[in-house]
Amino acid sequence: MFKIWRLKYQRWRAQTAYNRDEQALVKRKASQAEFAELNADEYFNLRLFDEEIDRTNALRLWREGNALDLEMPEADQKEMWTSSEDGQHTFLSIKGRARVRQLIDIEKARRFEVRTMWVTRIVLPIIASLVGIIGAITGLVAVLHRK
Repeated sequence: MFKIWRLKYQRWRAQTAYNRDEQALVKRKASQAEFAELNADEYFNLRLFDEEIDRTNALRLWREGNALDLEMPEADQKEMWTSSEDGQHTFLSIKGRARVRQLIDIEKARRFEVRTMWVTRIVLPIIASLVGIIGAITGLVAVLHRK
Protein backbone atom coordinates (compact mmCIF):
# COMPACT_ATOMS: atom_id res chain seq x y z
CA MET A 1 0.00 0.00 0.00
CA PHE A 2 2.77 2.40 0.89
CA LYS A 3 4.55 1.54 -2.34
CA ILE A 4 1.46 2.63 -4.29
CA TRP A 5 1.25 5.86 -2.30
CA ARG A 6 4.92 6.52 -2.99
CA LEU A 7 4.47 5.84 -6.70
CA LYS A 8 1.42 8.10 -6.88
CA TYR A 9 3.34 10.84 -5.09
CA GLN A 10 6.30 10.47 -7.46
CA ARG A 11 3.91 10.58 -10.42
CA TRP A 12 2.29 13.73 -9.04
CA ARG A 13 5.71 15.35 -8.59
CA ALA A 14 6.68 14.45 -12.16
CA GLN A 15 3.36 15.83 -13.46
CA THR A 16 3.93 19.06 -11.53
CA ALA A 17 7.46 19.38 -12.94
CA TYR A 18 6.13 18.88 -16.49
CA ASN A 19 3.45 21.50 -15.90
CA ARG A 20 6.14 23.91 -14.69
CA ASP A 21 8.27 23.17 -17.76
CA GLU A 22 5.28 23.71 -20.02
CA GLN A 23 4.56 27.07 -18.41
CA ALA A 24 8.21 28.04 -18.97
CA LEU A 25 7.90 27.10 -22.65
CA VAL A 26 4.74 29.20 -22.93
CA LYS A 27 6.50 32.18 -21.33
CA ARG A 28 9.41 32.08 -23.72
CA LYS A 29 7.14 31.30 -26.69
CA ALA A 30 8.88 28.08 -27.65
CA SER A 31 8.32 26.27 -30.91
CA GLN A 32 5.78 23.51 -31.46
CA ALA A 33 8.62 21.02 -31.74
CA GLU A 34 9.73 21.80 -28.17
CA PHE A 35 6.14 21.40 -26.94
CA ALA A 36 5.83 18.10 -28.79
CA GLU A 37 9.10 16.85 -27.33
CA LEU A 38 8.04 17.83 -23.80
CA ASN A 39 4.63 16.18 -24.24
CA ALA A 40 6.17 12.98 -25.58
CA ASP A 41 8.64 12.88 -22.70
CA GLU A 42 5.82 13.54 -20.22
CA TYR A 43 3.63 10.80 -21.71
CA PHE A 44 6.42 8.24 -21.67
CA ASN A 45 7.53 8.94 -18.09
CA LEU A 46 4.03 9.18 -16.63
CA ARG A 47 3.07 5.98 -18.46
CA LEU A 48 5.95 4.22 -16.69
CA PHE A 49 4.56 5.35 -13.32
CA ASP A 50 1.04 4.22 -14.30
CA GLU A 51 2.36 0.86 -15.42
CA GLU A 52 4.27 0.36 -12.18
CA ILE A 53 1.16 1.25 -10.15
CA ASP A 54 -0.90 -1.24 -12.19
CA ARG A 55 1.75 -3.92 -11.75
CA THR A 56 1.92 -3.34 -7.99
CA ASN A 57 -1.88 -3.54 -7.66
CA ALA A 58 -1.98 -6.71 -9.74
CA LEU A 59 0.76 -8.34 -7.67
CA ARG A 60 -1.03 -7.46 -4.42
CA LEU A 61 -4.28 -8.98 -5.71
CA TRP A 62 -2.44 -12.04 -7.02
CA ARG A 63 -0.87 -12.66 -3.60
CA GLU A 64 -4.18 -12.17 -1.79
CA GLY A 65 -5.94 -14.52 -4.21
CA ASN A 66 -3.28 -17.18 -3.75
CA ALA A 67 -3.50 -16.81 0.03
CA LEU A 68 -7.25 -17.46 -0.20
CA ASP A 69 -6.61 -20.42 -2.55
CA LEU A 70 -8.63 -18.97 -5.43
CA GLU A 71 -8.66 -20.10 -9.02
CA MET A 72 -6.71 -17.36 -10.76
CA PRO A 73 -7.21 -16.43 -14.44
CA GLU A 74 -5.36 -18.74 -16.81
CA ALA A 75 -2.50 -17.42 -18.94
CA ASP A 76 -4.41 -18.23 -22.13
CA GLN A 77 -7.18 -15.76 -21.21
CA LYS A 78 -5.65 -12.81 -23.06
CA GLU A 79 -8.23 -10.25 -21.91
CA MET A 80 -7.25 -10.94 -18.28
CA TRP A 81 -3.56 -10.17 -18.83
CA THR A 82 -1.52 -7.30 -20.19
CA SER A 83 2.18 -6.82 -20.91
CA SER A 84 4.40 -3.91 -20.05
CA GLU A 85 5.45 -1.58 -22.85
CA ASP A 86 8.92 -3.10 -22.89
CA GLY A 87 7.41 -6.61 -22.96
CA GLN A 88 9.39 -7.83 -19.95
CA HIS A 89 6.47 -8.09 -17.50
CA THR A 90 3.04 -9.64 -17.77
CA PHE A 91 0.46 -8.74 -15.14
CA LEU A 92 -3.30 -8.70 -14.61
CA SER A 93 -5.18 -6.21 -16.76
CA ILE A 94 -7.97 -4.00 -15.43
CA LYS A 95 -10.49 -6.70 -16.33
CA GLY A 96 -8.34 -9.37 -14.68
CA ARG A 97 -7.94 -7.34 -11.50
CA ALA A 98 -11.71 -6.76 -11.37
CA ARG A 99 -12.33 -10.51 -11.73
CA VAL A 100 -9.81 -11.40 -9.02
CA ARG A 101 -11.29 -8.72 -6.72
CA GLN A 102 -14.72 -10.24 -7.29
CA LEU A 103 -13.44 -13.73 -6.47
CA ILE A 104 -11.73 -12.43 -3.32
CA ASP A 105 -14.94 -10.74 -2.16
CA ILE A 106 -16.97 -13.90 -2.77
CA GLU A 107 -14.47 -16.05 -0.88
CA LYS A 108 -14.28 -13.64 2.06
CA ALA A 109 -18.10 -13.53 2.26
CA ARG A 110 -18.23 -17.34 2.20
CA ARG A 111 -15.67 -17.61 4.99
CA PHE A 112 -17.55 -14.99 7.05
CA GLU A 113 -20.79 -16.96 6.63
CA VAL A 114 -19.07 -20.13 7.86
CA ARG A 115 -17.81 -18.32 10.96
CA THR A 116 -21.19 -16.74 11.71
CA MET A 117 -22.91 -20.10 11.20
CA TRP A 118 -20.95 -21.43 14.17
CA VAL A 119 -22.13 -18.54 16.29
CA THR A 120 -25.80 -18.68 15.26
CA ARG A 121 -26.16 -22.47 15.20
CA ILE A 122 -24.00 -23.54 18.13
CA VAL A 123 -22.88 -20.74 20.44
CA LEU A 124 -26.16 -18.79 20.74
CA PRO A 125 -28.33 -21.85 21.49
CA ILE A 126 -25.84 -22.97 24.17
CA ILE A 127 -25.87 -19.50 25.74
CA ALA A 128 -29.69 -19.40 25.60
CA SER A 129 -29.88 -22.82 27.28
CA LEU A 130 -27.47 -21.77 30.00
CA VAL A 131 -29.41 -18.57 30.66
CA GLY A 132 -32.63 -20.58 30.89
CA ILE A 133 -31.09 -23.08 33.30
CA ILE A 134 -29.64 -20.28 35.45
CA GLY A 135 -33.04 -18.54 35.50
CA ALA A 136 -34.79 -21.74 36.52
CA ILE A 137 -32.25 -22.41 39.29
CA THR A 138 -32.57 -18.81 40.51
CA GLY A 139 -36.37 -19.11 40.59
CA LEU A 140 -36.17 -22.44 42.44
CA VAL A 141 -33.74 -20.99 45.01
CA ALA A 142 -36.04 -17.98 45.51
CA VAL A 143 -39.10 -20.21 46.07
CA LEU A 144 -37.25 -22.54 48.44
CA HIS A 145 -35.69 -19.66 50.34
CA ARG A 146 -39.07 -18.01 50.84
CA LYS A 147 -40.57 -20.93 52.81
